[in-house]
Amino acid sequence: MAQSKAFKNLKKFSEQDLYKLLDISIDADEKEIKKAYRKKALTCHPDKNPDNPDAVAEFQFLSDVLELLTDTAKEAYDRLIKAKKEAELRHRELNAKRRKLKEDLEAREREAEEAKAQTGRQNLQRDCRTAEEKLWAEIQRLRKQGSKELEREQELIRQEIQRELDLRNAKIEKEKSELPKLRLKWKVDKHDVENGGYSEQILTSIFDKFGSISCVMVSEKRKGSAIVEFNSVEANEYIIENQIGIATNPLKVEWLVKPVRKTFSSVFSQPIETSVVTDTDYESSILTRMRQAEEGKRLADQIAKEES
Repeated sequence: MAQSKAFKNLKKFSEQDLYKLLDISIDADEKEIKKAYRKKALTCHPDKNPDNPDAVAEFQFLSDVLELLTDTAKEAYDRLIKAKKEAELRHRELNAKRRKLKEDLEAREREAEEAKAQTGRQNLQRDCRTAEEKLWAEIQRLRKQGSKELEREQELIRQEIQRELDLRNAKIEKEKSELPKLRLKWKVDKHDVENGGYSEQILTSIFDKFGSISCVMVSEKRKGSAIVEFNSVEANEYIIENQIGIATNPLKVEWLVKPVRKTFSSVFSQPIETSVVTDTDYESSILTRMRQAEEGKRLADQIAKEES
């Protein structure tokens, strides 16, 4: 008796789970099998997949699956599938037993090693107790010695920081003392409440065109005298060589501290100022105002000292 095509395909499908392919259980009846086949066939029909060169072969494969699962060969296929699943289950159970045996053996070995190590530690502790006491005493000695060394290092660091601060303050004081300063004198009657027509505001307006003014200090005890301090001075020779001030009461001007002339390279090596005001610029402006106030007090003390 000749075998059907389904029986001939039985060997080909023996390694595949056709029920999983159709997304149904092994207990599905013929009606459920055909329904699942139609649903699957709609997705892989050649007419719906003209760009897939394997569409005809895939559709034929699906037809062979349907023929096998609706033929008497289905019983033989089901036996194969069930036997395969039972074998896989037995294999998993065997592997689980092997893993359990291996884990138990490793656990017993670890316990034996731990017991052996514990015994060794106890013996070591008993034998080395005196040595540990000596070691602890040595550690305490080294800690005290290290503490003294640390204090010495900290003191050296403090001294180094103080030297740097002293050098920085000395540099700042030197720069302050080297700022360009003018001594001004003019005629004034001792009873003149207008002080010869000159005030701090008027002197500032006269000299601010020659450079950046740090402060102007008008003497209160000696009328007709003042000091102008510049942050920077332009056209400094013009200040001395030309008559400056009120025409009817010109100023007598002389350098108290003469400005240092900058070279061409030093002038152009300065950074170009921009119109953008940053937080750093704002802080610098505040510090400059504070320094100017301090410098004004210093100049007042200097004038008072000269007058005395």
